[in-house]
Amino acid sequence: MDALTDYQIMVAVLRKCKVLWQAITTAVEHSKCRWDKWLKSVINYSERLFVCSPILPAWAL
Repeated sequence: MDALTDYQIMVAVLRKCKVLWQAITTAVEHSKCRWDKWLKSVINYSERLFVCSPILPAWAL
């Protein structure tokens, strides 16, 4: 009977860990999404700068 209760405790702990892990990964996904948007805007800006750079004189950059 002790082994069963140990097993039940382990399952309960794992379930709690799973819920916690899901909460962490969800939070990470949300922050990553924000980070991706920021990164994309930076990349877009630098691409525009790069596309415009041959037109602009070297001293303007």
